[in-house]
Amino acid sequence: MRLFAILMLSVGWMQANSQNELSGQVLDSVTRQPVPFANVYFSNTTIGTISNDKGEFVLRGFASGKYDLTISFVGYRTTQGTLTFPRTT
Repeated sequence: MRLFAILMLSVGWMQANSQNELSGQVLDSVTRQPVPFANVYFSNTTIGTISNDKGEFVLRGFASGKYDLTISFVGYRTTQGTLTFPRTT
């Protein structure tokens, strides 16, 4: 099975509504080619999306806290990593 490489493009906090945003690109770890239509989600939540035809994704509007980001796609090993979005004052 192939592995994913994840290129995080930006992690930000939107002050207007105190919500976070995470965007990035899902890549094949060997070829570095985009993986279109991969599942990208925070485990044990309803927050998720699929990558577009360029492997890009955006998750928006989630509260600060600790999340397990999961990426999955048929034929690839599921990848998971923990991210923490700090509370700002």
